[in-house]
Amino acid sequence: MNDYDLAKKITDLLPNQYQECMIYPLNTLKSVYSEEEPPLRELQWQFKKYMIIFYLVVFPNQNDLRNLMDKSYSFWKDKANEKLVELQKRQVISA
Repeated sequence: MNDYDLAKKITDLLPNQYQECMIYPLNTLKSVYSEEEPPLRELQWQFKKYMIIFYLVVFPNQNDLRNLMDKSYSFWKDKANEKLVELQKRQVISA
């Protein structure tokens, strides 16, 4: 699964008020993926930016922006996979 698909699945599982906040970063990530040959660094930066915004929106007042920006792409990829699993479990439990 590419980064856009992962971000899309996370966004789709969020409550509506969070989905609205995540539309712009998700669309930005999508636009980079729609380029013919996007640079890898740009793809990784846009995904990292999506995850930083996700953490700032979903966990307000718990994160320092500078600390979040210092995290690596692989850190954010792992966090995204963890959050997707958590959200999927919540959806199953609430169904």
